[in-house]
Order: sequence, then structure tokens, then C-alpha cells
Amino acid sequence: TALMLLATITYVEPLVMLWTCAAVLSSWRWVAGAGKEGESWLWVSAVFSGLALGTKYTGGATAALLALVPFWRALRSGERSRAWRRGLRDCVLYSLVVSAVFLPWLVKNAVVIGNPVFPFLYSWFPMTGSGWGAETAQRYFRILAEYGHGESWIKDFVTLPYQLLVRFSRYGGGMDVLGCLGWSIV
Repeated sequence: TALMLLATITYVEPLVMLWTCAAVLSSWRWVAGAGKEGESWLWVSAVFSGLALGTKYTGGATAALLALVPFWRALRSGERSRAWRRGLRDCVLYSLVVSAVFLPWLVKNAVVIGNPVFPFLYSWFPMTGSGWGAETAQRYFRILAEYGHGESWIKDFVTLPYQLLVRFSRYGGGMDVLGCLGWSIV
């Protein structure tokens, strides 16, 4: 879902989609597999989840959900106590592999920008070398907030056709296919 919300933007989303799909498919292979040869798919899935997270933070949603798959698999099995221990072990190992793949991104951000989770937590970390100060980060998040709706969602739904004609640039992501002046003229 997080990927689909950003699917209209062509930046790094196709790469996030590649890693996300590979992680999910590898996880499915692990769930379907049996024995030691099936277990390797879980670790391949963790690597792909780490790559998705390193590409864009929205990949973290996939990583978090797939880290819970070992518990889901444990619930499906008949051996409760032993399966729970194995599910916990696999969940922790999955998270460690994802973190290990994601760690170089955090280190690079910490060294180059001064904030490992740039642009988030800008008030906690002094951002050096990026040109982004706290004020710039605040403006960035303020701009993102204008895509939301502030009133009743029913009213927003009813007035959507009018809003698309008059305030088209508010919706971004390809809605303004004719350019900033095109919709007004049409």
C-alpha cells in the first residue's frame, strides 16, 4: 500500500517496487518450501527488504511486515512451543539481516549529512553539508502536508472535480498532465 501511494511519482519508486516484489516473492517461496533449501529464501527476502529500505524509507513497511512472517508460519504449524521459539529466532535474524543491508545508508547519511535518517528527526541531528537546516526540513514537511485534506472527507470527495480543475497542483503526481496553465484553459 505504501508503494502504491507513491506509484505516480517516477523517482526511485520503480526500484523500491523491484526490491519489494523480490522480497515478497522470496518470502512466499520460504513459506512454501520445506527443509534447509527452503530456508535460504527467508534470508534472500531479508536482503531484498534491506535494499528496499535503503532505497526509500517506505520500504520499511514491507520489511516490518515480512519480519512477522515467521510468527505467522509458526502459528500455522502444529508444534506450538518449538515453532514459537523458531519463529522468534527467524524474526530476529530477519531483522538483523535487513538492518545490516540498510546500515551503510544510515552511516553514509550520518557522515555526509549529519543525520542518519535524513530528512526526518531534523531537530535531533544537526544537518551539516547538505544545505538543509531545520527550517528547510520544516518547510519540506509543511509542503507535504498540503496534500492532505483538512475538512470533512465527504466534502472533499464531493468537491473533488472542482478542486481538480481549480487547485490541480495540490494533487501532484501526474494529475496536472497539461501543465500548470493547461487545466484552467481547458
